[in-house]
Amino acid sequence: MSVDRFISGDWGTSRLRLRLVQREPFRILETIESERGIAAVYDGWEFSGNSRENYFEGIVGEALEGFEELVVGLPVAVSGMASSTIGWCELPYAPLPHQLTDPLASKVVGADLDVRLVSGLRWETRDVMRGEESQVVGVWGNPTLNLPSRFRLILPGTHSKHVLIEDDTITAFQTFLTGDLFQALGRYSILKHSVEMRTEVVANDAFRDGVRRSQTDPMDHVLFSLRCADLFNIREAAENAAFLSGLLIGSEMSALAEGAETVVVAETALGKLYAAALHILGESARLVLIAETALDESVARSHARLFGSSSQSCSQAQR
Repeated sequence: MSVDRFISGDWGTSRLRLRLVQREPFRILETIESERGIAAVYDGWEFSGNSRENYFEGIVGEALEGFEELVVGLPVAVSGMASSTIGWCELPYAPLPHQLTDPLASKVVGADLDVRLVSGLRWETRDVMRGEESQVVGVWGNPTLNLPSRFRLILPGTHSKHVLIEDDTITAFQTFLTGDLFQALGRYSILKHSVEMRTEVVANDAFRDGVRRSQTDPMDHVLFSLRCADLFNIREAAENAAFLSGLLIGSEMSALAEGAETVVVAETALGKLYAAALHILGESARLVLIAETALDESVARSHARLFGSSSQSCSQAQR
């Protein structure tokens, strides 16, 4: 099936994001966002008395009404938690190695909508991803980046991903809770009184100190030193936030394997922090600073390849 326009979406734990996409020339015409993330929708379904498929389809149908343009009848592709255990339809993770030219998709046919849920990936029993695989496909397929045949793609974020790509194939990946830990430690641990979380972190001296300490001392000990730095006026709370960021990003960078070029794709502020950490550690890396809209386009390009591919229903996927 070849389509001129379609809906590209990602459904995360806390939000649903949908884009109206035109294929030729390729561009995103409109984007809408809903706070009805998978977690809240799943909780609502459990008390609804409705079938799971009909309930989730109804949520997407309501969201589609938010577009200014008429989108009735357009096919929909959705990445992320929609294919998880708390999603619309649980789909199995596709195992590695994964050839990037092969789309990940299964088809859910509702009463009114044609929705393709994108399955995630798993690396044996070591790691999993749902949602980022579409970003990886979109970045890999961007001809302007001129990527090498073997490289390590880093997608920083709440759950940072390191993806090893060899000859157009994902052969391994790792997940790091870097962003999650930064928020949890800075907002909910004993360190919350010593760290200023309301200011943007920059790659200053405190950040660089954190990166270096990540390589020399046990993490749990260095974390508590943030409290001492506050108690004895060694660093201000905002500098402690920079130190904490450097410590966590530096620890993440310790896992880099040798023998592959590193390509970091991130929005500007976060990308600069990763670039600074890599420089401090003596790692050469190619930094691709990308706006959120450009990353959205990468996801949409990966979704465009789904239409015309074979797929299976939810019932087939669960057998």
